[in-house]
Amino acid sequence: MNNELEMKFVINGEGHSAFKELLPKIANLLGEEGNIDVDYQRKQLTNQYFDTEDFFFSKHKFGFRVRGCNGEFEQTLKTQGLTVGGLHQRGEYNVPIEGAQPDLTLFDTVSWPDNERSDALNSRLVERFATNFQRDQYQLTIGDDVLEVVFDKGEVITDNDSMPIDEVEIELKHGDVKRVFQLARILNQHLSLRLSDTTKAAMGYTLMGEARWTRKPLPEYLPLQAHCTTEDAFCAAVACAVSHWQHHEQVYMATNGLKYLDQVNEGLYLLMQSVSLYLPVLQCGPLLNLHKRLISYSRKWLWLTELHNIRFLRAKRGPFSHYLNEHDSLMSYLQGRKMGLLQGRSPEALFFDSEANEIKILTSEIIYFKPWRAEAHGAEKPVLEHAKGWLSQGWQNAMQSLAQPEPLTQTHYIATENILRQALTHGFLLAELFSDQRGEFRAPWLDILIGVEELKALITLKKLLTDAEFDEDTELKSWTADKLKSLLHVIERTRGVAIQLEAYW
Repeated sequence: MNNELEMKFVINGEGHSAFKELLPKIANLLGEEGNIDVDYQRKQLTNQYFDTEDFFFSKHKFGFRVRGCNGEFEQTLKTQGLTVGGLHQRGEYNVPIEGAQPDLTLFDTVSWPDNERSDALNSRLVERFATNFQRDQYQLTIGDDVLEVVFDKGEVITDNDSMPIDEVEIELKHGDVKRVFQLARILNQHLSLRLSDTTKAAMGYTLMGEARWTRKPLPEYLPLQAHCTTEDAFCAAVACAVSHWQHHEQVYMATNGLKYLDQVNEGLYLLMQSVSLYLPVLQCGPLLNLHKRLISYSRKWLWLTELHNIRFLRAKRGPFSHYLNEHDSLMSYLQGRKMGLLQGRSPEALFFDSEANEIKILTSEIIYFKPWRAEAHGAEKPVLEHAKGWLSQGWQNAMQSLAQPEPLTQTHYIATENILRQALTHGFLLAELFSDQRGEFRAPWLDILIGVEELKALITLKKLLTDAEFDEDTELKSWTADKLKSLLHVIERTRGVAIQLEAYW
């Protein structure tokens, strides 16, 4: 078995031609005085992907294919492995075969899940989908390091559908993994790219309907073992956040569903809060750099708040739908505002932003090398030793703003939203370490956060009604004022319950 380590980008535009122009400069960009040996090949690859009728390989996160090139065939089994950002680490079994028919019994060293046997699985194999693409392959030899850069352009094909392939992969064949990150940064600076964690096999299963382009909600709490180290807890938090970000980025690109942009923002926010929470213990230069970059990049998404509020007001099944959807002129105006935001602030451009890629590259690099080990102490201690203090500090900040004896205004709630959201996010990251009472404690505070989101949407509506004129202007303003008043009353009652609860830690 080979251990595959690679990084993959989706290309926007003419990536291969840009790379060819860049190739003579690669040595200087890498800081190498001598030349880099380059071996180039162009191949036309046909790949048939196989699985059982009950999708054994898909369920266990395996990919199994037979690849043909110039009359020669090879079968490959890829295991689940680990992916963070865009760095894929997984086991790979490769066996040459005589023809296009697979033979799992040739994988004599594979231990199959569920006590399955190669011969039994082999008898149940069926062809599922295919990938056909042109591969421009560059093998770069840099001293003792050998990397492969491949540009794949073609399509994934099922019986009823297809999806384009246009990507570049960097794979370490031999040597220092630092070269992968160096080369990834060079490509990011000179090509229009998006770091991706979606494999060709995953694209095929999605086309088949075995997997879907859909929202994947976060778990109720981040899964943690009771005695896991601070380092392990941080790595789990980051992996969860980046996966959530990248999945919904990919789904949006495939569907243009605006609801997925909120999930992209949620993943980005979770990553930033994960870094903020653990930074005091894991403090090191790369993590400080990541934190600064996250703050900078997240500012590019601030416009999403207004888009979210407009979508909230226009939602056919939202809390205000029964009344607002009857006002056609308002709905039309909100639609125009929504389209104006999207045209002025392209989500696709933000996905291909070099800063977004640098955040993902840097995150992958940090998780791989764990630089805090050389600069900080405490990473090996159980995270539980830090968790109670972190949670107490966050909730002390929230309670200072929210545990007031007098009624709070809508302005106060909106001003306090970030403090409350941060405390609840830290709870998501750590609550798995504590008792079931965590749910009872968090529920009313989560309800308050939902209420604040509704307040913000109504305040957006109130402002729009001031800026524009509608036939039902007076009626709409009166309805908005009444809704704000009643919603604030509900939030206040929920706050009265929440501030009486004892913390679960």
